This record gives sequence, structure tokens and C-alpha cells, in this order.
Amino acid sequence: MQNIQSSVPSAFSRFLGTKPWRRIEVIIALGLILLAFFTRFYDLESRVMSHDESEHTYFSWFFAEHGSYQHTPITHGPLQFHLLAATYKVFGDTDASSRFPVAAAGVLAVALVFFFRRWLGKNGALIAMAMMLISPFFLFYGRYVRNEALIVPVTLLMFIAVLRYYETRKNKWLYLLTATLTVHFLIKETAFLYVVELMLFFGVVFAWNLLRRPWKSNHHLTAFIAGLIFFILGTVTLFFRIRTVAGLESPAEIGPSPALVVSLLIAILGIIAMVISVLATHGKKLRTEFPSLDMLIVSLTLMLPQLAAFPSNLLGWDPLDYESVETIVNTSSVVVVMIAITATTGIFWDWRRWQVIAAIF
Repeated sequence: MQNIQSSVPSAFSRFLGTKPWRRIEVIIALGLILLAFFTRFYDLESRVMSHDESEHTYFSWFFAEHGSYQHTPITHGPLQFHLLAATYKVFGDTDASSRFPVAAAGVLAVALVFFFRRWLGKNGALIAMAMMLISPFFLFYGRYVRNEALIVPVTLLMFIAVLRYYETRKNKWLYLLTATLTVHFLIKETAFLYVVELMLFFGVVFAWNLLRRPWKSNHHLTAFIAGLIFFILGTVTLFFRIRTVAGLESPAEIGPSPALVVSLLIAILGIIAMVISVLATHGKKLRTEFPSLDMLIVSLTLMLPQLAAFPSNLLGWDPLDYESVETIVNTSSVVVVMIAITATTGIFWDWRRWQVIAAIF
């Protein structure tokens, strides 16, 4: 017990540091966090619940009182309802307690900006904390019972994980990235947008790093560039095809057309050409020298099975038709296939790390 008590002050001393500017920096940051706590938690009871807030608070209260909860996309992910129900159990069901989770998330978001000082600089991080503190946007949603405030600290942790993995290549940051994306999926469907943006970024960085490196032969490089062009063309065509299907009242109005099949084959051929050419040139280096590839695979394998509705729609099936046994079997088969593709990709990449990532998710 004495060792534990003595280690706490020493850890705090290391955090403060020995240089005077370091202590001033920490004191200013703590002051900003205290101000964030005050501005997020002060007088949460007075403002009347809005329509959106009532949608979340009522079903959370019902969950806390009766132990019954059913997810609906209209009110987004399940995490907030569980947090609110737990809050009601601990603090009671008031307008103020309803806003405790989002207020706490708002304070945490301001605090997390401090850890960006290694990239923003000590002054830059403090300025960013102050800007987030006084931002009307962050202040409003930090006192409003919706999902947005919960997303902010999760997103900040996501960026920390990405930047630190680029710097250190340590697995713990890859696992933190997995955890942040997982929690985001539990918060709101905006997780899909964030993951797509991550994949685009990692994909561009990975392709750029490959093109800058020497290749064993010009044939491999030509095959990679051709495969990349094929993949982009096929994917863009599929995207516009998906938009066409989304505009129809019934997915059954459209089935697998020749244009769809050709677009899919072009994208698949592009992927095959890229994979073969990259493996032939870089081989084992892909696991050690391309952090963007690691994070691209993590993002892809977490999201891919959740996109089963897209191929189901393109095949003319309605994944929301839960009354049809045939449709359930068809869409379930798509889910199984996509899970198989995901697992194969993860195991082929690095089965030791991927099994931890899959377990976290």
C-alpha cells in the first residue's frame, strides 16, 4: 500500500515535469478543463427538452425502468441509451441527469486535445483547447442529448491512434484504433463515413508510397498502375449503380444487370492485378514498412461485413424484408460470404494481430 501511495505523487511529478514552462502548461490545461466542466455541467436542468432529446430520454427511461430496449435507426446507435439508462439508475431521472453523459463527453473532448501537443506544439494545443472550450457548436452539443457529443472524444482518440501508429508501429495503437471505430459504430451511423474517409486516406498514402519505391520490374509497376485504374473505374461505376438502386422504391425493380456484372468484374480484376504485382515486388516488407496498409486492412475488415445490404440490393433482394424466408436466406448468405472474405484478408495479413482486432470488435 505504501509503494502504491508513493508511486502516485511520483507519477504526477513526472507528468508535471521539472521545467517551469511545463508546469505552467499543465496548470493552464487543467484550468481549461475545469472551465469546460463548469460550462458543460452548469444549469443543465433549466432548458426544456427538445423533440430530439425527448426521443432519446424517453426510451432510455423506459429501458431503465422496464429493462426493455429495441434498436431503431431513427434514434441511432445503442450506446447512448445504455449510458442514459445507467445514469438514471445512479442519479435519478431528471432533465439534468439526462445531459450528464454528453456533458462528460464534452469535458473529455477538451481534455484530449492536450495530448495533441506533440503535433500542435504546447501553445497550439492550449489554443485548440481554448477554442473548443468557447466554441458555440461544441458547447451546444455538449449540453444536448444526442449522439454528436459522444462522437467527438472517440474521434480524437482515433486520430491519436492513427498518428501514434505512424510514429511507433506499436500494436497497442492499432488496437486503440479498432476500439475507437467499434465504439463509433455503437454511437451513430456516421462511423461508416469516418471509416470510408480513413480508407480513402490510407489507400492514397499506401499507393503513393508504393509508386515512390523501386520495383523489381517495370512489368510489376505497369500491372499495379493498370490494376489501380481498373479498380477506380469499376468502383466509380458501382457507386453510380448503387445510387440508381437507392432511388428506386423497391430493390426488386432492378437485378444484376450486364453493366453491374462488368463493373464488378473490372473492380475485382483491378484488385487481383494490384495484389499480385505488390506481393511480387514487396513481399514481406508489406508487414513492416507500410503502416498505412495495416490501418487500411483494419478499417476494411471492420466495416466490410456491415455493407452486406449493398450487394443484396444490387442483386435485387430487399435486406429489410424480414417476413420472407427466401430473402433472409439470400441476404444471410451475402453476410456469410463477406465475413469469409474479411476473415481471409485478416488472417493472410497477420493472423496474430487480426484475431485480437476481431475480438475487440
